[in-house]
Amino acid sequence: MGQLVLTDHVIFPSVPDTATLHAAPSTAHEEPILVRNAGPAPIEHVYVSHRERYIAHDRHVELVRSVRPAAIAKIGTNETVTVAVNFQIPHYVKNGAQVR
Repeated sequence: MGQLVLTDHVIFPSVPDTATLHAAPSTAHEEPILVRNAGPAPIEHVYVSHRERYIAHDRHVELVRSVRPAAIAKIGTNETVTVAVNFQIPHYVKNGAQVR
């Protein structure tokens, strides 16, 4: 996934190898995203959100229902926290479509 550099902080988001990142129509599932603070100091007040774009049958599709927690009070140095992404796949999304 890469890294995010925020001023003096370095955050590495990653997806576990066991995560299911493909769609099946009319389903819902939750997958973890691991967020690691690789910076020299703790990070406080981390807000988590999502932005997505996916087109299916010439229409925009929202695949993420929610992300929780929406805020993390503190991530210590070299600490990893888990954020849950809740997917809701509409009936018109093709079977096996990848979530990116």
